[in-house]
Amino acid sequence: MFCRKCGNEIPGTSRYCGKCGTKVISSEEMAAHSRNVAYMTEMNARMMESPPFTYENYAKKRRIVSKKQTQELADTQARLIDLFSLFTGCGSLFLCKIPLVSIPLSLAGLILGIIGLSSNRPSMQNILGIILSVFGIFATAIVLLLSLSSMLAP
Repeated sequence: MFCRKCGNEIPGTSRYCGKCGTKVISSEEMAAHSRNVAYMTEMNARMMESPPFTYENYAKKRRIVSKKQTQELADTQARLIDLFSLFTGCGSLFLCKIPLVSIPLSLAGLILGIIGLSSNRPSMQNILGIILSVFGIFATAIVLLLSLSSMLAP
C-alpha cells in the first residue's frame, strides 16, 4: 500500500505514513467514504431539483392539496347521492303496496336522482334511481286505484 499524499510505501499494519504522517485509510473505510459521498451527492441533486422552501411555495402546495381533498369530498358526496337515489328508487318499487312509505321514497329517489344528474358527472345509478322512482310512483298509483276500485265495487 502507498501513501495517498506523498507516495511512500507503507506496511499493511501501519495507521500513519512514516514519511509525512498522513493517516492511512483502509479499503473498507474508503468504500464507506465513497458511499457517503455518493449519497450526499444524490441528496444535493434532489434538493436542487425541489423548489426552495418559501411561504409562496408552501401556500401553493397547500392550495393544491386542499383542492384535491375538496374534489375527493365532492366525488364522495356525489357517489352517496347516486347510491341513495338508486336505493330509494328500489325501495319505492318494492314497497308500492304501502303508499305512505312508497310515495315519500319515490319522491326522495326522484329528487336525489335529479340532483345527481345536475352534478358535473351524472352516472348510471342516477338514471336507474330516477327510472325506479318513476316506476315506484306508477306502481303505487296502480295499487291505490286497484284498492279504491275494489272498495267501490259491490
